[in-house]
Amino acid sequence: VQSWVAEEYNIGGLQLKKGDFIEVIVGRQTIKGTFIGFDKVLYAINIRTEDEDAVIPYKSIKVLKKPLNQQKEK
Repeated sequence: VQSWVAEEYNIGGLQLKKGDFIEVIVGRQTIKGTFIGFDKVLYAINIRTEDEDAVIPYKSIKVLKKPLNQQKEK
């Protein structure tokens, strides 16, 4: 059975793999977390933050960043 969630995905030339630290800007809010996967049915990004897991619709994303330094920022 093939999963609907891709653990590796290319968005606009930005290659995301499961476990990569990413920053997503939605409106005026910045969400920092670990990339879990990309849901092909919902067309949304799944990320894990310190507090919770989040599903962010692709249409709502203003900026998607993958810092070169993969260390978690505090």
